Amino acid sequence: MPPPPAKWKGRCDFNRSVCNNKLIGARSFYESAKWRWEGIDDPVLPIDDSAHGTHVSSTAVGAFVPGANAMGSGFGTAAGMAPRAHLAFYQVCFVGKGCDRDDILAAIDDALDEGIDVLSMSLGADDAGDFAADPIALGGFSSVMRGVFVCTSAGNQGPSPATVANEAPWLLTVAAATTDRTFSADVNYVSVQQPLVRDTAADGTCSDKTVLTAQHVAGKIVLCISGGNLTNLEKGSILHDAGAIAMIIVLPEDVGSVISPKAHALPATQVEAKWSEKIMAYVNSTQSPTAQLVFRGAVLGNRMAPVVAPFSSRGPSRQNQGILKPDITGPGVNIIAAVPMPNGLAQPPNEMAYKDVNQVQTFTVTIRTKDGQKMKERIAEGQLKWVSRKHVVRSPILVSSKKFFKENSMANNGQRVGDS
Repeated sequence: MPPPPAKWKGRCDFNRSVCNNKLIGARSFYESAKWRWEGIDDPVLPIDDSAHGTHVSSTAVGAFVPGANAMGSGFGTAAGMAPRAHLAFYQVCFVGKGCDRDDILAAIDDALDEGIDVLSMSLGADDAGDFAADPIALGGFSSVMRGVFVCTSAGNQGPSPATVANEAPWLLTVAAATTDRTFSADVNYVSVQQPLVRDTAADGTCSDKTVLTAQHVAGKIVLCISGGNLTNLEKGSILHDAGAIAMIIVLPEDVGSVISPKAHALPATQVEAKWSEKIMAYVNSTQSPTAQLVFRGAVLGNRMAPVVAPFSSRGPSRQNQGILKPDITGPGVNIIAAVPMPNGLAQPPNEMAYKDVNQVQTFTVTIRTKDGQKMKERIAEGQLKWVSRKHVVRSPILVSSKKFFKENSMANNGQRVGDS
């Protein structure tokens, strides 16, 4: 990585071993938040407690990392959309609390003064109200007037209509869509020898440890419904301790067809809610149901993709229905990128990531997948960095126009992009 440009005036609130030619700025804004919420005390370092900032940053501008994978699937070299771009990180949100309006505006003002080219904001509220009261709309307008492109997320309140956030026309608002890659596993019922049982508790969620005894589940595949008072990882741990060999998890209906690989304590697969009746009908049709899980890993070439993800917020805009929002969609489902700490179960160290001495690696990075409004925003943001540099376009509005006219509204099957 080359050094920061001469115009850069930012700073890093870490020691020199953390910031480098890739991460050139890191600041935390909390002066207003500390009076609003308890537990925010001086000094607050810009540490990513939620893993969100690291994941979206690496999606946008992450360097090349060989050997990246999600629990063994999707193996390859990962990189952000603009891997040679510099990154400055401005923290304005705090886990379990929120994002304060005044801190957001202060961060935007300082970022503009420090010399950023693109402003990416992975936050927003679908009830932000009038543009004059919305800090993202206000700060975004100031940014555009100073020649800085602003990329924002549509929100995660779908599939209900009129839930879109960041509706101002000067913002690029990006919805989430699937890609043609899935992480697939099949559940087979024919000519197999592994017994299949379901949780006999009332809710069937595998949340009652007293029911999931070795006598009931040892040596068997267990069918569980999502929900209850335990995470799926905790359920798998209980089943593993009781001797179960695998788990089938039926996802909630509101998840739709979007399935993300998760860490589990034993072999497991997740299935859409629409298949639950078929599975239960089979279990109830025989005294000795059996099953087999066949893991196929990363599968490419889904001709139905892209499809708008069910969680992605929809239009129309409530502030001005003459404004079409979201503006575009981008990949936002099962995006492999970095997080600063493991989620659930740790993966084995990725030795390949440290063989290249040119890699900018100053802390341990875990690779995982994640969904949401933020991922596709980061991909669009990285593309726009590239468009601005390649075409020497200075106006943020012209950059948006180029992006709109280059977008493809067709899925891989030649039909219009669908809605999940």
